[in-house]
Amino acid sequence: MVTTETRNTEQADEAGLDDLPKQLNDPETLSALGDPIVLRLPSQWRLTDDALHDIWELNEPLTFERTAEGDLVIVPPPKGPSPAMGVRISAQLIEWADAGGGGEVRDASGGYKLGETPPPELEEKQASRIPDVSWLPQEMVDDIDEETYESGELILCPPFIVEIVSASQTLRPQQRKMREWMEHGVRLGWLIDRKRDRAWIYRAGQPQPEELVRPPTLSGEDVLEGFELDCTHIWR
Repeated sequence: MVTTETRNTEQADEAGLDDLPKQLNDPETLSALGDPIVLRLPSQWRLTDDALHDIWELNEPLTFERTAEGDLVIVPPPKGPSPAMGVRISAQLIEWADAGGGGEVRDASGGYKLGETPPPELEEKQASRIPDVSWLPQEMVDDIDEETYESGELILCPPFIVEIVSASQTLRPQQRKMREWMEHGVRLGWLIDRKRDRAWIYRAGQPQPEELVRPPTLSGEDVLEGFELDCTHIWR
């Protein structure tokens, strides 16, 4: 005898619904979605620093950010050559830093809070963002207390960041994120889009970024003095 419960179970198996929770927590599935996913939370929920940290630890290797409105952002893992590009950019920066540029280079595991620190009761209203690559001068590193440094969540906004548009992402969300970085203290930022053969240079005080087509190099200008990124590995 086939019961209603049996039929429902069989239908769920055929539809693959039993695997749905696993799929939603699977980086490959999320990466296919492309752009970050913003989840609006109930007003009584507080996405505090501790809550955000716990969500991150419980759902590795996914990445999470927080908007200034207290919403949770799920950042899909990058697709295509983007991760390798980030590693190559970081490697060149580290070589420059070790040769006298100083400071610290961080990858996409290093997050930052944007803007002034709010009172504790409004902690969840401070945006928390993660660039693909960032650099902190040594004096900023020295000013970070050990507990904050080890947690990887920094209050200070870095002077230099790089964002890479991955193969599954659209451009506009990344451009909005770049503007947010520049509004909160970044002095120099690069947005690199391999699909479109474009790089945009964002400078503090400059209304619009400078758009370049397949530039062979990118200069660190007065923020990363003496640094020049070799871009030959970026373009197809």
